[in-house]
Amino acid sequence: MMTSGQLALDSYRKVELDARIEGMRGAALPLLCLKQASDALGRALFADANGNTNLRQTALVEARKWLSALAHGIDQDQPIAEALSSLYSAMERSINQSMARFDTMTMQAVQRDLGDVEQALRAA
Repeated sequence: MMTSGQLALDSYRKVELDARIEGMRGAALPLLCLKQASDALGRALFADANGNTNLRQTALVEARKWLSALAHGIDQDQPIAEALSSLYSAMERSINQSMARFDTMTMQAVQRDLGDVEQALRAA
């Protein structure tokens, strides 16, 4: 159960994030989504290594949420749209599978892939 302090902190973070998203332009929003998804997977990996299944599940749900946002934000007029859609779908499937049976190596690979996409987007 969350304490009132934790609830307040979570609310503050959500408001702060909403404000950041509202002011974003161009590649900034996909970069944020990539970073947030990667960070969530990092928390899931940490939680799993420390036996915290609740935190692991929460982090996996968050990572999946950010991947879903990325997938919905793909510009379908871009030549790479289909490849990105396939990649994000595969990542989401891997996360779904790890929700039932956590696979450390697969989650590390998804996290690396997110970093690769982030690097490519920054270089574009």
